[in-house]
Amino acid sequence: MKGSLFVIISSVLIIIYELPNLKGQNCKKEIYSFAFLLLIATILGILKSFNVEIPNPLKAVEIIYRPLNNIFN
Repeated sequence: MKGSLFVIISSVLIIIYELPNLKGQNCKKEIYSFAFLLLIATILGILKSFNVEIPNPLKAVEIIYRPLNNIFN
């Protein structure tokens, strides 16, 4: 529980620090990208604090490229 609270507080502090600069420069696309990436990072951080097994993205790349590797070898 403490870990998830720390992640949420950290995310709020990042928003407080970064968002005024982005709003001041009228960067709508950057604000959307920032919000999306921060949301993903926050969700992953909360899941990690609850010891949820998060799959490694490299495994998906390996599954995709293994057949190609077998063709060329």
